[in-house]
Amino acid sequence: IRFPDFQITILHQTYMPNDNNLLPLVPELQTLFADVCAIIDSTRQQLAAAYTNYQLIMYWSIGTRINQDILGGKRAEYGAQIVSTLSTQLQQQYGDEYVERNLRRMMQFAQEVDRQIVSTLSTQLTWSHVIEILPLKEALQREFYLTMASSNRWSVRTLRKEIDGSLYQPFNRLRIKHKLQSILPIKRSKSLVVIQVDY
Repeated sequence: IRFPDFQITILHQTYMPNDNNLLPLVPELQTLFADVCAIIDSTRQQLAAAYTNYQLIMYWSIGTRINQDILGGKRAEYGAQIVSTLSTQLQQQYGDEYVERNLRRMMQFAQEVDRQIVSTLSTQLTWSHVIEILPLKEALQREFYLTMASSNRWSVRTLRKEIDGSLYQPFNRLRIKHKLQSILPIKRSKSLVVIQVDY
């Protein structure tokens, strides 16, 4: 089988740049083409799943890095301008995922959610789950809902419903702490590193 120069395969047809006609694949290549497509599709699905699993760790790390620059340095007064400028640059490079509002959520996420919790729950929850708990005021309350959402495989809608329904009761803090420890035992070691990032 002769393959002319610059031949490009698209879906189940072959496209010739100098020819306006779409030609079907020859029978001998149909099985091979189908198998390669299956490999590509399967790998893409796995990559998408892996990205989702690491997304929370990535967002937490981004928030931590921005906080270091703004809160840890002497440029807090320029924080708003820094975040806005950084957002513009990131959007040009990576798209709307890094709008300023989302960057600020990442900063809040890094400040208010313990890194061990992020590491443990990152494969079970999505960024949308995190957004739902960010407005909550108490650290134990945020940990409670994240842990319950993970252990019970709550959808974002269910999590929102449980938050609105006041499932968390502040006067039961001690019992809630014991409950969390039984569901999600986490060693509070400050030496644990979620992700290695060189700044």
